[in-house]
Amino acid sequence: MPETISMRLNGSADRLETLVTTLRGLPEVDAVVELDLDLPGADLDDQDLDFDVEATAGVPRHRDVQLDVEGEREYAHVCGLLEVLAAESDVVLEWLDDD
Repeated sequence: MPETISMRLNGSADRLETLVTTLRGLPEVDAVVELDLDLPGADLDDQDLDFDVEATAGVPRHRDVQLDVEGEREYAHVCGLLEVLAAESDVVLEWLDDD
């Protein structure tokens, strides 16, 4: 039975991008859905803002991500692998699953 893994990843933009790209390449992962891209000014009521991309480089950000995997075995394997990848990438992993 297919399973969904929901998480929030916190870290610098480049490390988050690298980790999400790695997740997309895992054979156990059927789909990667990014639910929330934390962009500067994204929570300011759709105001048309100019911001300096260089000034925001390396600023901690977060991404809410869902992974679809085939079953319980893959779920357990990918969760364990995520813990290791996040720690190695200096990314904080927060589980959003209900269980």
